[in-house]
Amino acid sequence: MARPSPGGNASGARSWMATLLCAAALFSGPDVGQMEAQQGLPSLLRPSLASALSEEQDVVNDVWRVVNAAYVDPTFNGQDWKAIRLKVLKQVQDRRGKEEAYSAVKGMLKGLGDPYTRFLTPQEYDAVTGLARGGVAGVGLELASSPASSGNPLSVIVAGVVGGSPAEKAGVLTGDVLSAVDGEEASGTDLDTVAGMLRGDPGSGVRLDVRRGGKTFAFPLTRAQFKYQGVRSEVRSNGGQKVGIVSIKVFSKDTFEDVRAAVDRTIDEGAQSIVLDLRHNPGGFFPGGIDVARLFLSSDETIVSVVDRNGISDTYGAIATGKFSKIPLVLVVDEKTASASEILSAALKDNGRAKLAGHKTFGKAKVQTLNQIFDGSGVAVTISLYKTPSGIDINGKGIPVDYPSECPYPGDALACVPPNALR
Repeated sequence: MARPSPGGNASGARSWMATLLCAAALFSGPDVGQMEAQQGLPSLLRPSLASALSEEQDVVNDVWRVVNAAYVDPTFNGQDWKAIRLKVLKQVQDRRGKEEAYSAVKGMLKGLGDPYTRFLTPQEYDAVTGLARGGVAGVGLELASSPASSGNPLSVIVAGVVGGSPAEKAGVLTGDVLSAVDGEEASGTDLDTVAGMLRGDPGSGVRLDVRRGGKTFAFPLTRAQFKYQGVRSEVRSNGGQKVGIVSIKVFSKDTFEDVRAAVDRTIDEGAQSIVLDLRHNPGGFFPGGIDVARLFLSSDETIVSVVDRNGISDTYGAIATGKFSKIPLVLVVDEKTASASEILSAALKDNGRAKLAGHKTFGKAKVQTLNQIFDGSGVAVTISLYKTPSGIDINGKGIPVDYPSECPYPGDALACVPPNALR
């Protein structure tokens, strides 16, 4: 979860939107400013009138400074962080080309042993920050993977199609199997790679081949800039009552208002209870999870406690009684529910406000900031850890559910909820 942001198995909690390349879970946060960190450089590398750092070294230097100033572990995983800086600067001293610098930076960050502190290329940075703002460039597909069967590779499934997107207008449907992108095989390819294949400049073309009902269809699409619909809602009948189902795909700066409007809309349509569907939600914008929790909690109830590198703890709670603090509520989660989604889930569960149905969540209790480097690339840095209202560290453990059930995604969220759970 990046702050203002999933990964143990970092890939397990990635956002499966085709417009997003990185694990989800990184979004715009406060900039770490341009601190000077020239001390300790040998004269060969220290900027002067006669000699300055190369552009490749500047990339290394900027990333190092951001991590040095903000990383949650002041021991840097027991490493001599200053010595590592000098080593990597020398490594790229006579190299030319951004890829060399990017590779060196990734190696430097790998030593921290934290899958969430990582480097993003300019393209990856743009994709992540675009989703955080609620706007993305691509074709408008949400992707999931089906389990590999004996002798068959992993399949890439269309889990959702964004309304108004190029894919929707062309007729791509939820449940389609994506077999190829511009002639390149999609089956057996990890979702991040497929996401990168689908993205591109607005106005550029891309061809999708999909399988549907034993037939193959080709869709020539034109990529476009559009607002990602991170919140969707519907009203369903269930055992004689109406249930509002609100699906939150990812947390952005718009999620709070979108959820409030969605719940209002379902209540206006007669909903007597609410199901929040957080399956495959990798997290996202840190305040979004907190603010959505406030909609359903009573005044002064704790939402989350965040601890920084100095051991200082900040507790976030409900400011006032939420607008929807009384309506019956169940959350549907799965093994890819992570980060900000887990903050929301734990807050509602620990305060006795809601039960959880489905599968134990992913288990990511670290907060990141996302900082841009001068060349348009970026670095996500873990700056703090969090605990649930009950004081539990869920990192690597997840949140257990009250109603375990097989709850495949994509699929009917309401089918995951026991009939009497909403009464």
